[in-house]
Amino acid sequence: MLLILVIFIALFVILELPELLKSKAYQDIMIVTLLLFLSTAYGIAYHLHSEMLPNPNQILYSFDPLAESFQSLLQVGDEIQP
Repeated sequence: MLLILVIFIALFVILELPELLKSKAYQDIMIVTLLLFLSTAYGIAYHLHSEMLPNPNQILYSFDPLAESFQSLLQVGDEIQP
C-alpha cells in the first residue's frame, strides 16, 4: 500500500510537475500538493489502522439535512402522474 502511494507521487512529480512549473500554474501546484498530502496522510493512517485523523464521513453527515432538502425540492414534479 505504501509503495503504491510513493509510486503515485513519483509519477506526478515526473510527468506533471515540470509542465506545471513551465506554465507557472502555481495555484494548480498548491491544490495538487494539498490533495496529495491529504490522500497520503489518510492512506498511511489506513495502512497503520490508526484513528488519528478525523473520519471524512462526519462532514457528509453534517450536510445530510441540506441534501435531503434539495432532494425533496427536485422530486416535486415526480409525484404527478397522468
